[in-house]
Amino acid sequence: MSTLPIVHLTTGTDSVCLQLSSLDAGTRVHAPQYQLAVWHREPQPTVRNEARQLVDAGFEALKFQGPQHLLSDFLCKATIDYCHVAGLVDDINSLATAFCTITQSSSLRCYLGAIDNDLCRKFHADINDLRLLCTYQGPGTLLAVPEAHSVPEGTDIPDALIRQVPTGAVALLKGALHPCSEHGAVLHKSPALVPGSPKRLLLRLDTLNTLG
Repeated sequence: MSTLPIVHLTTGTDSVCLQLSSLDAGTRVHAPQYQLAVWHREPQPTVRNEARQLVDAGFEALKFQGPQHLLSDFLCKATIDYCHVAGLVDDINSLATAFCTITQSSSLRCYLGAIDNDLCRKFHADINDLRLLCTYQGPGTLLAVPEAHSVPEGTDIPDALIRQVPTGAVALLKGALHPCSEHGAVLHKSPALVPGSPKRLLLRLDTLNTLG
């Protein structure tokens, strides 16, 4: 696959991707004309270094479900045997706090994993309402423009309809359970990894209203 353009999705003259300068305006993603929102940010060097150190130390994955105010302590305890990642924990907690504000929820699901394979090999839509994704290390998630919904099942989506979320950027994706999306759920998948390439470190935040 050739190098893919970063995610600036459009359909006709209307933007379906809300471009954010911070997550403070993330609640606007619920407007029906948006299918997703992306914050094109560059994490602090400390956060990037800690993400690399965590993966290099043999970290695999962790899962959390519960009140957001308990997440930070959980992350600290779950990573203490690997390395000191206070900056990364603070960044994740900041994203989780903003996510709960956007979703008007006090609880969430969190997955943080070091991935060395194509976790989700095929384009698919999530059975949820809203999901936050951030790839701290490695290539970012692949997204398909809304027109890809018309591609026949079993047929590969052409590169011209695919965009990629940059490493470190934060994406908010509407799923099949979101009540307000004129363009349906976001089709997405994991990028293919070249054998021997560094693992991806992926953060995924969900509301409790999810089946996947």
